[in-house]
Amino acid sequence: MPPLDLPAPKSNMGGMLVQYLNNEEFSDLKILTGEDKQVIFAHKVILKYRSSVLSEVIKNLKEDILEIPQYSYDVMLAVLRYVYSGVVDYKPELAKDVSKAAKEYNIRELEVISGVIVENGYYNSDLTDLRRRQDLLLNDMANAFGTNNRIQDKDKNYVMYDVVIHAGNETIYSHKVILASRSEQLKKLIQESNDNEITLETDFLKQKIPGIFRLFFSWLYGELRNVYITVDKVLGMIEIGEMYGCPPYMKQNLEYDIYTSVNGTALALDILEQATFHKQKTLKKIGIYYCAKYYKNIRPKIWKSLPLSSQNKIKSMYDEYSGKDKCGLL
Repeated sequence: MPPLDLPAPKSNMGGMLVQYLNNEEFSDLKILTGEDKQVIFAHKVILKYRSSVLSEVIKNLKEDILEIPQYSYDVMLAVLRYVYSGVVDYKPELAKDVSKAAKEYNIRELEVISGVIVENGYYNSDLTDLRRRQDLLLNDMANAFGTNNRIQDKDKNYVMYDVVIHAGNETIYSHKVILASRSEQLKKLIQESNDNEITLETDFLKQKIPGIFRLFFSWLYGELRNVYITVDKVLGMIEIGEMYGCPPYMKQNLEYDIYTSVNGTALALDILEQATFHKQKTLKKIGIYYCAKYYKNIRPKIWKSLPLSSQNKIKSMYDEYSGKDKCGLL
């Protein structure tokens, strides 16, 4: 059977996050740059998990002000733009100082790229290169979420959070800038909160799944790359995303993850059953596709339990592609 035509996974974490660089809203750190002390508004959690050197500097700050007189406003803005987005975007004449600052703050990827710009006057980025830098950002933000929600004593010298989420019996320690950058609905709830705590509704979920909100917020940080998630959890996360807003590509990525993880009849039938119950068209299509692929392995008793409409679609797809299989899937 030929593969289904589904959108490939994508990410715009950096593009969403960088909108809050040098934006006073949700900022908890002022960086005074150059001899003229020009201000850049930043966020401790992002700097902490993107630079081991800045992490130590921030931990030892007595006030929410960081002075960096050795680098100009433009140089530090270029460095921070990379820190927030993974994108290298500055005038070539800044390359030498950007490379120096990146080395000082142990931002290795930016140091290397800036070194190439110093040598050649330019740097050519291909799609693989851009994806790698986006993955580095996602991994660092995933660590930020994991650390804050693993440490029980919440030692503020070790972890930092500025908003607490309550959802049923789940408590999640999070960061305003991350949530605001990923969801307009969550941003609005943060703005309306007087005590930095938010309580989310849970009654809309068709199934009660332990830890589902934690999983959803974990996705907002790191997008759970290369992590297998069961069908019921994917459906729960989609429901939360539809209720509270999420990046528009979140649902597509989760559906693609399910599509690439099916390895047998049982999972195919599970997808079909649950997608039908939750009225999720793409996942139902995936279930039918794999049921057609594994059609000969479906037991008669289970086949009879399927809705007639699903039986017809599975049999039709199987009949269409059997004998025409060029991929060795049937």
